[in-house]
Amino acid sequence: MWPLLENAPEDIQIYAYTILQSQKNERYTLTNEAYDPEVSIHYALHLLFGWGCNINIIEGLQQLSLVIRLSEPNTPYYLRAKALIYHLLFFKDLIATPGKQKLQCITLNDNQPSIIPNSQDEEALDTLFVELNEAGINWKYKTEDLNILHEAGDQYAGLLLAQIYLAGAFFDSENNPIPSSIEHRNQAVAILQNILTRQPNHPIANYLYGTSLRYGIGSHVLPYKSITYYDRCNTKLPEDLSSLLTKDLLSWQLGRLGYPSMIPNAIPLQRLTLGEEIATNILDNLHHLVFTNRFTITSIFTSPMADKAYNPVLQLGVLFNIIHVEAQMLKLDTEKKLEKTVHKALTDAWESLILDGERFYMLIKHPIFEKCLTETVYTQREPIKPAVVPSAPKGP
Repeated sequence: MWPLLENAPEDIQIYAYTILQSQKNERYTLTNEAYDPEVSIHYALHLLFGWGCNINIIEGLQQLSLVIRLSEPNTPYYLRAKALIYHLLFFKDLIATPGKQKLQCITLNDNQPSIIPNSQDEEALDTLFVELNEAGINWKYKTEDLNILHEAGDQYAGLLLAQIYLAGAFFDSENNPIPSSIEHRNQAVAILQNILTRQPNHPIANYLYGTSLRYGIGSHVLPYKSITYYDRCNTKLPEDLSSLLTKDLLSWQLGRLGYPSMIPNAIPLQRLTLGEEIATNILDNLHHLVFTNRFTITSIFTSPMADKAYNPVLQLGVLFNIIHVEAQMLKLDTEKKLEKTVHKALTDAWESLILDGERFYMLIKHPIFEKCLTETVYTQREPIKPAVVPSAPKGP
C-alpha cells in the first residue's frame, strides 16, 4: 500500500491531493537534496486530471518540468513526466506553436475556463515552453515519440500509444490523422498483452484489451472473452464500450479508470455515474457539486436551498438538464426531500423568478418544478393553465 493511502478517508482523491500538496510545499526546492520526484509526479497527476482538486494544467506542467530538469535522463520518473506531457498534446489540452514559442492551455480566469491566459499565466507558459524545449519535448510530436518512451521503459507511454492505434481517431501536431492500420493494431494488442501479463488487474489495460476483443480490433471478435477483461476494470463502464477509445481515460468519470491505474495500490474508486453523483449531492444538500468531466470541483451553491435564493433554483434547473440527473433524482428522492426543498425555494424566490421569464418557463418542463409551481406559486393557489395554441383558420 502506498504509504499516504493507509487509513485514508472515503474521498481518497481529496485526501491524497491535500497530503501531496503539503509534501510538495515542504520539499519544493531547485536542488536535489530535498527533491522527491514521486511526490512531484503524483501531485502533477492530481492537478492535470482534476483528482480531488480543480484542474490546473500550468502548475501540473511546472511539476513535470521540475521532474525532467532534476532527474537523470531515462529514469522512470523522467520518462513518465515526458509521457504525460505528450498525453496533454495528443488530447489537445496543451497546444504548442513552436514558431511563436508559445503554449496554450485552458486556465481558470475568475473561476471560468478560458483559453486566453492572464499576464501571470502567460508568463508561466512562456517559461515552460523554454524549459520543456530545452528538455527535448518534440512540439512536432508524432506517435514515434511515445514509442521511444515506451521502449525506454515507460508503461503509460505504451498504454497511450495502444489507445491511439486502436481508436484510429487521433491526430499528430500537424493535424494529420493517425491511422489504425493492421500493423498499428497488432502493436497495440502486443503492448496490452505484455502489460496484463505483469499486471493482470490494470484497469486501463483491461478496458483497452477487452475492447479490442469485443470489436475485433487487432484480434478476432471474441465478445464473451472480452467480459473477463471488462470485469477486471472494477468499475461501471458505458453501454457503448467503444466510446471510451477516444476519451481521456485518466480524467474520464473523475479517474474511475485512471486513478487506480496511475497511483500504486490505490484504493479502488467505486464512483457513481455523473448523474447519480449530482443527484446524490443535491439530496445531501452539499454546497458544491461535481458537474463536468474536466473542471471537477466547482462551488455551485453559495447558500442553502432553503434560503430565499434566486440562483439556486435556476441552478437546479440547469443541473436537471444534464443527462440522467432528473431521472436519478426522482429515483433517489424516496422521502420527497427534494420536492419539499424545491417547494420552499420556489415560494421564497417567486418575486425574483417572475422577472426572468425565459429561464423561468424552462423550469416548467421538469415535473418536479411543474408540480411545485402548480401548487404554490399563485397567491390564489390557482393552477397554472396550459397555454392555448390558436388553431389555424379554416379555409373556405
